[in-house]
Amino acid sequence: MKAYPREAAIHKAIITKRGTGVAGSWQKFEQFLADLGPAPDDDHELRFIYADSFVYGPGLVEWVKRDAPKAYKPRPTPPTEQYSQWAQVNGKPVSYSEFVKSAGGTFKELAPVLNAQVTPDQILDQKATAERHINRDASWLPAQPERRDAFLAAYRLWHMQVLPRFADAATPEFLFLFIAIGQLMKARDDLNAIGLFSKTMNAQKQQREDQPAWKRYCELLPKAQAALATIPTYNSYSLFNELDELHPRITAAEQRFRGVTVKPGQR
Repeated sequence: MKAYPREAAIHKAIITKRGTGVAGSWQKFEQFLADLGPAPDDDHELRFIYADSFVYGPGLVEWVKRDAPKAYKPRPTPPTEQYSQWAQVNGKPVSYSEFVKSAGGTFKELAPVLNAQVTPDQILDQKATAERHINRDASWLPAQPERRDAFLAAYRLWHMQVLPRFADAATPEFLFLFIAIGQLMKARDDLNAIGLFSKTMNAQKQQREDQPAWKRYCELLPKAQAALATIPTYNSYSLFNELDELHPRITAAEQRFRGVTVKPGQR
C-alpha cells in the first residue's frame, strides 16, 4: 500500500462506496492489485467494462485514460457470481445482500437510511422496534386477514426507511392515518364534485349510498378516527371538517421521519 498509494486510495474508495458491490476476494488490497495491476499512470482511472455491471471484481473493471470516451463492451455471458459490499453487524462482517435479506427489505429501500449514516445494527434494532409497535388486533386494521397482512408488511418496509430518532413515533397508527387522510380527502372531493357530499335531500340519499366514493369514505372514517385517537399530537383535529388542516401537518411529519427535506411552511 505504501508502494502504490494511489491504487490503495482507489481501493479504499470502492470498498466504502454506496450503491455498488465488491468481490469478496477484493476486500484485500493485495488481491485487488494482483488481479488488476497498477494504473499505467496518473491519467488512468478505474471504469466498469460492461454497461450493466455495478460490482467491482476480477474481469469487471479496467484502467482507462481519463479523457477516453465511455465505450462499454458487450457482456459475453450472464454473470455467474454475485458480489456484495460488506456491512458490520454485531462487530462481524456480513455481505450487504445477506444483511438486506435479514432485514426483510431491499437495498433500494434501505439505501436512503444507510446514506444518512444509520448503521446496519441500528436498522436491525429498529426492525425490533417496528414489531413492538404492531398490534394485530387493533380495531382500525382491515378485518380481512389478507388486507391486514398486506398493510403490516408495508408498514415494516416503511419503518425501515425511518430515521432512528423517529422510530418510536413512526407507529402503524401513524402510517394508517397518513394513508387514510389522503383517501378521505379524495373521496370527499369526488363527492363534492357531483354535489353529494354535504347534506342531501331525501331523493339524493340513495344516489349517494350507491357511490363507491361514499362507501370508501364511510369505511375509512371510523378506522381513521380510531387510529387518530392513539396519537396525541393530532387527536385534537376533527376528521369531519379539519382534513385540509391535518393533511399538510401529517405529510410533513412523514417526510421528516424519512429524512426528506420538508418544504418551507410545512411543520
